Formats: sequence, structure tokens, C-alpha cells
Amino acid sequence: MKRVATGLLLLCFAAPAVAGNTVTVKLITADVAQRIVVTALEHCAKEGYQVTAVVVARDGRIQALLRHALASPVTVKIAKKKAKTSANMRLPSMEVPKPLARASKKLTGLRGGLPIEAGGQFYGGVGVSGATGEIDEACAQAGIDEVMDDLEFEE
Repeated sequence: MKRVATGLLLLCFAAPAVAGNTVTVKLITADVAQRIVVTALEHCAKEGYQVTAVVVARDGRIQALLRHALASPVTVKIAKKKAKTSANMRLPSMEVPKPLARASKKLTGLRGGLPIEAGGQFYGGVGVSGATGEIDEACAQAGIDEVMDDLEFEE
């Protein structure tokens, strides 16, 4: 019993020293967020679709938003929700359990939202709306792919 208590006591004192007293969080720059939405929009436009693309930070705040001139205004709201869902859940928006998505006004189970992760870091989410879910997701992925090398090798 004494050994267990001593071990726990050592862990209590050792953990903060190992973990430190602060947390460092990496965020993508406005330039990177802008490159993601521009590439997503261009990718969809090449396929003949007018969409809106949104990038949100890991806390759900919008970093970049770009709406094609001919995209329906409702695509802005939907793309934001897809991006925020992916950022909050850290998974593609379509993978959110349907009962959870239905029960929440802040989440969606619609396809087209993807988390932005690279080099072991989580940065946020991107959402695209205006085409089919499959195409929205492909355009979001194209945006992420545009910046992936830069994020993978970020120090």
C-alpha cells in the first residue's frame, strides 16, 4: 500500500513537470485558410458547380469564407455548419452519428465537411456547400491537399 501511495505521489509531482504548465497550439494563417477556400472553389468551378467554401479554426471561428458569385446564399450557412461540425468533432461531417446531428442545432451529418489535420496537428475544419455531398467533399479535400505539404513540414 505504501508503494502505491508513493508511486501516486511521484506521478502527481512528475506529471506537471513533464507536461509543463502551458499548452502550445498551432493555428493556420489567414493566407493558408484563404488558399484552401480558393482551391476548393476553383476545383468545384472546374466541375461546373458554384459553391461556398469555409475554413474554421479548431475553436469554430471562421478564418476564411469564399462564395462563388452564382452560389445560392443558403450555401454560406450550410458550408459554415459543415466546417464547424468537422472542427468540433474532428471528423468528416458525414461521420457524425445521425441521432446526434438531428438532436443538435450546431452539428450536421451532411457530407462536405472535413477536418484539417497535418503533421500530427489539428487545425480546424473546412466545409463546402452547393453541389452534391460527394462533390462538396471532393472540393474540400482539394483545398486541404493544396496546403498539406506546407503544413506537414511546418516546424
